Amino acid sequence: MDGIKIGFKIWSENKLLLNKISNLYSKGTISFVEIYIVPTIRESEINKIKKLNLPIIIHAPHTEHGFDIADESLFEPNLAVFNKIKKVADDVDAKNIIVHAGAEGSIETAENFLKKINDERVIIENMPKRGLKNENCLGYSKEQIKRLMDCGCGFCLDFSHACKAAVSLKMDYKMLVKELLELKPVMFHLSDGSLDNEYDEHLAFGKGNFDIKFFLDCVKNNKDKFVTLETFRKNNKSFEEDINNLDYLRKILTAT
Repeated sequence: MDGIKIGFKIWSENKLLLNKISNLYSKGTISFVEIYIVPTIRESEINKIKKLNLPIIIHAPHTEHGFDIADESLFEPNLAVFNKIKKVADDVDAKNIIVHAGAEGSIETAENFLKKINDERVIIENMPKRGLKNENCLGYSKEQIKRLMDCGCGFCLDFSHACKAAVSLKMDYKMLVKELLELKPVMFHLSDGSLDNEYDEHLAFGKGNFDIKFFLDCVKNNKDKFVTLETFRKNNKSFEEDINNLDYLRKILTAT
């Protein structure tokens, strides 16, 4: 994979996939796992994650679970949730904690939150400009991400989010991606999607019209090459779809 390190993403409550992920690592299929932590995570689920024999990256909850670092009215509840996530990250020796830039709030509130938690493992994920519920998102531009990184954070470049932001901004998506690459991301999220709408999709590779080879070239030329596949999984009991998507990437790389 030309030095690219691939990880699959699962949610903390998906016990079936948690049981299967270590085997994929031992076979060399993946290099790490990214785990989205649901705020109601149980101790039994934490213990199961702690027993995984592979590198772990934690993804903090987002607005779907009431966590939004840009919303001032949620500042204290956000802190309580993050402290819980931080403990999980500590327990499993997680390399990083991915946090969404936020929505329907202010970048000043997001900055204050990041300064308050003061955790060097946090990496900010860029967002589309428009959310799935038509909310206005933060962190869709280089300037906004740079402000949040200045609070002591790294950067996770989500290619699909960048494409959707570019549609909203009426600019070439490759131009926006190149601007974001200047921020030296420490990891990436990768999926396919359509350029005819501004809403996030996370399609399987080949189901949209993103230039996946361009994205892979961006990763190859970046210092850090950690990539989480964020392609939609219809069957949450199996990694078959993820492996098919990984095979799609391998074919692109071997053809070049």
